[in-house]
Amino acid sequence: MGQSRTFHAAIGSAVPTELSRLIEQLQDEHLELNECLSEMAVRAYCVMSEQESGLAAQELLRLELLTISFRNELERHAAWEENILFPFLSTYFDKSLKPSLLPSLWTLEKDHELGDSYLQSFLRSVHDAGTNFDRKRTRGAVDDLIQACYILSKHLEDEERWVFPLADSVLTDMDLLFAT
Repeated sequence: MGQSRTFHAAIGSAVPTELSRLIEQLQDEHLELNECLSEMAVRAYCVMSEQESGLAAQELLRLELLTISFRNELERHAAWEENILFPFLSTYFDKSLKPSLLPSLWTLEKDHELGDSYLQSFLRSVHDAGTNFDRKRTRGAVDDLIQACYILSKHLEDEERWVFPLADSVLTDMDLLFAT
């Protein structure tokens, strides 16, 4: 997420705007989501390396609760982006640019859906197994979670790589407009 540092400087130089507040919120929420993804991945690897099946099952159930909480937060974040951030960015840019924005939004949405499907697969596996987890079943469930963490982490990074240059150009325009 090297883009964050570059963009952050632009936020400070622009006249405070609704866009700069939205971008700061995006950065803050992405940071929290990425921290949770990292924690889930670390815990998932710990479950796979746990030799005692009882301890692995307990940690897997804790991981299930963390994943449910993460998924709820991710869905709230995605709704905020879809209802507030992306429409805001889309309205700023000329209609001639919109066709290029739509495929990017579509790709981001598909990545989100793919990551979420892996989260759901993990949750289904844990739920269906109850406390009857064997090594093979545990590995399959954890592999799904690790895949979800990878996809969603990349999704958040790609989203920033797409959003920050757009927002940066808006804020640069504002700086030029207000420079005297």
